[in-house]
Amino acid sequence: MAVLVFASFSSANITIYVDVDGPNDPGTGSYTDPFLKIQDAINAAVAGDTVEIRPGLYTGPGNYDLDPNGKAVTIRSTNPNNPDVIERTIIDPNLAGRGFFFVSGEDPNCTISGLTIRNGLAADDSGGAILCDNSNPTISNCVIKSNAADWYGGALFCYSSSPEIRNCTVTGNSGIDGGAFECWSGTTIIRNCVINNNTAFDNGGAIDCYWEGQAELHNCTVVTNSAGTGGAARCVDEGKVTIQNSIIWSNHAAKGAQIAIESSPFCTSEVIISYSDVQGGILAVHVDPCSILSWDSGNIDMDPCFAEFDPNGDPNLWDLHLQSTAGRWNSIFYHVDLNSDEIIDLVDFAKLAGVWLQGGNVPEDLDNSGMVDLPDIGLFAQYYLANSHEDGWILDSSTSPCIDAGDPNSDWTGEPWPNGKRINMGAYGGTNQASRNGNLADFDLSGEVNFVDFAALAGKWMDEGDFVEDLSANGVIDYADLSIFAENWLWYKE
Repeated sequence: MAVLVFASFSSANITIYVDVDGPNDPGTGSYTDPFLKIQDAINAAVAGDTVEIRPGLYTGPGNYDLDPNGKAVTIRSTNPNNPDVIERTIIDPNLAGRGFFFVSGEDPNCTISGLTIRNGLAADDSGGAILCDNSNPTISNCVIKSNAADWYGGALFCYSSSPEIRNCTVTGNSGIDGGAFECWSGTTIIRNCVINNNTAFDNGGAIDCYWEGQAELHNCTVVTNSAGTGGAARCVDEGKVTIQNSIIWSNHAAKGAQIAIESSPFCTSEVIISYSDVQGGILAVHVDPCSILSWDSGNIDMDPCFAEFDPNGDPNLWDLHLQSTAGRWNSIFYHVDLNSDEIIDLVDFAKLAGVWLQGGNVPEDLDNSGMVDLPDIGLFAQYYLANSHEDGWILDSSTSPCIDAGDPNSDWTGEPWPNGKRINMGAYGGTNQASRNGNLADFDLSGEVNFVDFAALAGKWMDEGDFVEDLSANGVIDYADLSIFAENWLWYKE
């Protein structure tokens, strides 16, 4: 008896490569023969594929006004979690158009990630960097800067759309309304973002919601935006803005209010603010008689104690991480850790030496001078043999009131230990760059390292896994952890 076996095969999702310095024009999209232009790669992709863009400056036709054409594709840099890669993977329309169009019903599975989008211009139109029309894409780990719209939404204009923007820096954009974001109908979700130094010449320096538009801000830092009305946010005509776990600080409006809520006799607008640090408190919100403000008791009005912040200074020198006596993220360490292995050693030196005296936009140019040279060696030498456990964090003389002050129901587990098992306010809340709080050996958060904590350590002795008791971060509870614990014995919170 013969047995026939039939097998069906389906094409697996693939990665299509783009390199502005590729060997051929247009290229085929393979690893060794990448496309030269991003749109060619997008056109070749099908649902589920990834378009991977190698570092470089992408400008000219085929590298702006990019249109996914409704496909659920991922368009990303080589490492969307590496700030240096993001900084060097640049989409620059050079004022000839936008970065992206989403106008074909794209859903959240259509994503862009790990890119810098700059110098976009919506001439006589809206959405300087990105336009969403009846589409719901996901935009993550991007820097969206120095874009402009002649009308609305210097960075992003949303019409009947509900995109999600997360872990992005949105800075230096401008428009008539909505210096950064303009929302008309739909709900724009903004998570863990820095929104700073944007300008609206009329309404909503950072965000403007109009005509049933809604915006939800979670764990965002909104600073030094300016407008005629609503320095940080404005909503009008049944608009709705929800702000949670965020910092709204040093924004400016000609009419005085950081946040403005305006309604007509036939429409009601609403702003909901919870567990956020709002400069000026409830008095910083202008509410007209037909509007609604929901102000939660978890809100504060206290200096957030940013690491480096001068509202009148150079925004490129700001560091909006929160000061902490227990440690804040040392971005310089992670910049010098070229191999991203949490220790700075000869492996990193080899990468630096491999491009010695080369110019261009390379991560080994540690001081961003345009050349890998002696000053880069000097910066490397300062951190030679440093490790992330001890040197990846800076100890400050004060602790921000925004640390462990977010919504108790928000997920805090992405934050490094020690913490108060409660999310931080601001852009780094809930992330591995969240500022620390407390003592790493105070496992029960009692404010003292004592026998209760020792019992917790002993109870996991020789266990392997990701535990807060693993003080040495070596993956097992052992004598290395006991040694660190002993150094903190009888610590107490003053």
